[in-house]
Amino acid sequence: MSVKENGLKALTSSTPKNNVINGSLGNISNDHYNNISTINTAKDKTLLKNVETIDTKRKRPTDRAYFITKELLMTERTYRKDLEVINFWLRDVMSKEDDEMGQIESVNMLLNLIDPIYDAHSMFLKDVEMRLNNWDPPCIADILLRHFNNLELYDNYLDEHLNVLEKIDHTYRTNKKFEAFYKDFEVEKVCYLPLSSFVLKPLQRLLHYSHLLEKLIRHYGSSHIDYNNCLEARVKLLKVTKRLPSALRRSENFVQLCELERDMVGIDTLHVTGREFVRQGCLTKFSQRKGYQQRMFFLAS
Repeated sequence: MSVKENGLKALTSSTPKNNVINGSLGNISNDHYNNISTINTAKDKTLLKNVETIDTKRKRPTDRAYFITKELLMTERTYRKDLEVINFWLRDVMSKEDDEMGQIESVNMLLNLIDPIYDAHSMFLKDVEMRLNNWDPPCIADILLRHFNNLELYDNYLDEHLNVLEKIDHTYRTNKKFEAFYKDFEVEKVCYLPLSSFVLKPLQRLLHYSHLLEKLIRHYGSSHIDYNNCLEARVKLLKVTKRLPSALRRSENFVQLCELERDMVGIDTLHVTGREFVRQGCLTKFSQRKGYQQRMFFLAS
């Protein structure tokens, strides 16, 4: 009896009361609960991800006009930086050099032409950003049409820009202080192209607008709400761009000859009236002594 009691006591003492509840059966129950919780969490995450994907697709229009507008926005931001090279950076440096060089009439003419174009462009850029953020209504030609009310600024620029380029070049060749200033400005980080190239940017921008409108017209059907605005904007733009190719070709030719003359030693009269730059390229010259050597060639009329 004492042995059984002792055995029972031993068994009872070695087995806690809550062993049945929290023992192996309890562990299985907890593991099972944890597995179910993990599965539910995974399902919730998958469901949430699917909802987010659907929302993202809703927020990202698939209309081609949206992506054409996005292209416009990115290039407009680049165009603003191009204008700032003249309107901000050149203006700022010139104001600091006035005491030494005095007023440079040709540069002041350029600044007066660029400044209103920059202001108009800044307003246009803000409108494009707002439209692209909301995409409501889903069109862009109405904003372009409103922006084209400022085309007289570009029309005036088209008339005057070549005269400005010629005056700047004359000052460059006759004023040593301005020549030094011009060279120093072109090596600044902000001036990542020859300065004269930035003078041509507003005219080149008009060609981009024309190309963009043609893409929109091809994309839209005649029933689209933006179609008639595209046609009207194209008519407005054509009044300026119809004489743009020939004028831009003359200006680009003048700029190219000026840049070559400044870079090449011993040539002072490369850009003369009637001379046209034709082509440049690299040719390989062979000699017995030095082997193959590259040479740059420039062809002009």
